[in-house]
Amino acid sequence: MSESSREWGKFRPALQPLPDIDLAKLVEILQQRGFHATEAQEAAELIRDRDAWYYRIQFPPDLWTTTFRFESVAITRTLLSRAGLRGASVLDIGTMEGMIPMLARAAGANRVVGYDRLRNGRNRVALVQRVYGREFEHSTGQSLADFRRQSDEQFDVVVFSGVLCHMFDPLGGLALAASFAKPGGLLIFESSAIVREDCALHFNRRGRYYPEANFFQPTAEALDHFFRFIGLAAIDGEYFIQRTFPAPLIRIGVTCRVTAKPLPSPGDSWMKQGFEVDFGEFRLGRRNKNIEVPDLIKYVGIDRSKAVDPQTGTMNIPWFIERYPALRISAAMTELSLAAAAVSNPPAASVPL
Repeated sequence: MSESSREWGKFRPALQPLPDIDLAKLVEILQQRGFHATEAQEAAELIRDRDAWYYRIQFPPDLWTTTFRFESVAITRTLLSRAGLRGASVLDIGTMEGMIPMLARAAGANRVVGYDRLRNGRNRVALVQRVYGREFEHSTGQSLADFRRQSDEQFDVVVFSGVLCHMFDPLGGLALAASFAKPGGLLIFESSAIVREDCALHFNRRGRYYPEANFFQPTAEALDHFFRFIGLAAIDGEYFIQRTFPAPLIRIGVTCRVTAKPLPSPGDSWMKQGFEVDFGEFRLGRRNKNIEVPDLIKYVGIDRSKAVDPQTGTMNIPWFIERYPALRISAAMTELSLAAAAVSNPPAASVPL
């Protein structure tokens, strides 16, 4: 990793404190956009409750929910922007307030589903959908495994961003996420990882990596083997360095093509076994090393040939981190703006806040 990578890993957009919101004028603006009086009052109070919001989202005319920016979502958005979404079906796992579904709909996705285990985002998602004028199916309040049991539906593109580190069983969680993707489709992965040479999961003992409900941090080598084991061919990626103590910790995103077979590295006879009984639990179907599945979704990524394993055609994750610079994050990619989602019908300019 270059020195420029280290420098950009520390990048944090500087923001001034948000101004106070005039609640009465905000209610007036919302009423101009078709909200009834009671709805407008409730929506205005929800927008003003800045502690409740996860993402930085713009409401008309130029109100923002929070000053905090999750830089990791810039990785997810960058990779998603390289996929051809027009007419595609998309599932976003860990959707929070629906930033990714909004952008997928703006890019022309036909069917979009946002899933989150947490229930407390329902009102915020409904408000974002209404103001932005883009609908998607929203499912909350159940485990990912229960959500999978409800339906056999598979999607052209599955986004699995910021979730793995919150799971008790990271390998099982990744396999479960992959089960939602059609063979030949894409899984866009993003999470944190440790840059070390060992292949291991490091437990977040005493919150040494993150103070929140984060449990395991995989090394880059472990992620590489997870993808290969499940049959996810890594074709593109981005990363940035988040911190260097107590170990180099990165946020990494990887676009994977979903295959029907394991992708062992040279000399790995153990992975070639297939483990069909175990994978049957995750509805990944019969794993056959002789099956080739066609690509379902066009993807125009960055040339990562210097990191590709020539025998399997999949990107080697440690090689990728070593040989390519970190992503330079733009502030615009850390927020959901009305312009990014191509929202029309702006409020009347005669009613400023």
